[in-house]
Amino acid sequence: RVIGAKKLNTLVVKEIEPLGFAGVRFETDIQEEESANTKGKDKVEFLFSANIGESLKPLRNIASGGEISRLMLGLKTILAGQTPTMVFDEIDSGIGGQTGKLIGQKLKKAAKERQVFCITHLAQAAVYAQNHFAITKEIKANKTQVKVSALNDEQKVQEIARMIGSSKEASAGLLHAKEMLQEARKTI
Repeated sequence: RVIGAKKLNTLVVKEIEPLGFAGVRFETDIQEEESANTKGKDKVEFLFSANIGESLKPLRNIASGGEISRLMLGLKTILAGQTPTMVFDEIDSGIGGQTGKLIGQKLKKAAKERQVFCITHLAQAAVYAQNHFAITKEIKANKTQVKVSALNDEQKVQEIARMIGSSKEASAGLLHAKEMLQEARKTI
């Protein structure tokens, strides 16, 4: 565990530093307990510092939603190994703007090696997907039904515009959505 923890610490920092974490620190603290239990004889805790000048503290006590999202993306990427499919459900929770763009780029990079499914409400991340689906809920006969629809290029632009808060008729929102999609196609 000690040897693996040192390697994990280095890999986590390498994975998440580009996601808006200048000076991030991550360490695995392993304390040997007096007696073994069902989890072994070690007490393991992740320590984290997202900002320069802050001391390492237990991750469970200090990380924000956005920090947890980015850390989980890094951990899942590291631990995926040869897993052919990765699923992320709102991995971009608690973030926005430029950081959302970085998350989208990271997901696009991961998708070069495996299939990636990502549920997101963040346009800055969604534009990096190769394929887009809209998920809607309808109530019929007092039952909720979930509908998944593949989006064509025009619908993709409309959905991205909707995600950034634009109406279907707003030409500025549609233009911005098209620009975001074009920029995302050029990266990675």
